[in-house]
Amino acid sequence: RRVHLAADAVVGPRTLAAIVHRDRVPVRETVARTLAPAAGDVPAKLDAWSARLGVDAHLVRALAWMESGYQTRIVSAAGARGVLQTLPTTRSYVETVLVGHRLPGTVDGDIEVGVLYLKHLLNVFHGDESLALAGWYQGERAVRESGVYNVTKPFVANVLALRSRM
Repeated sequence: RRVHLAADAVVGPRTLAAIVHRDRVPVRETVARTLAPAAGDVPAKLDAWSARLGVDAHLVRALAWMESGYQTRIVSAAGARGVLQTLPTTRSYVETVLVGHRLPGTVDGDIEVGVLYLKHLLNVFHGDESLALAGWYQGERAVRESGVYNVTKPFVANVLALRSRM
């Protein structure tokens, strides 16, 4: 509140700037570029790919918000990229198994990969959104073999709660 930030659970450029200013933390230029604001048309792109691929747009928006706060250039420590934070192995699976060709490494391509994978998980788990989101978070195989991990349950609950607000 003191630095006039919204409580949105996203460490974006404004939050980073506030921390740097308050604590005098040195920040490398590459970190600042990675946390650049998301393109304003991300929700429209999410909606378009959701409609095209037949996946609920509210669910896709909630997942994207949970994963990246709609930031397009964010890269996790594990190498997950883009708005939906898909791993390179997930992209490879989608391209090789689900669509049979490479997809562009653009915002649209990243969203297409994520929505295609979510659609796959929804099909695998017979439309059960909770299990599909658990598969997204901990892996499809792990859900099938071990059920939903305790650490996964808050993620699923948060995405489903966000879904009702999107």
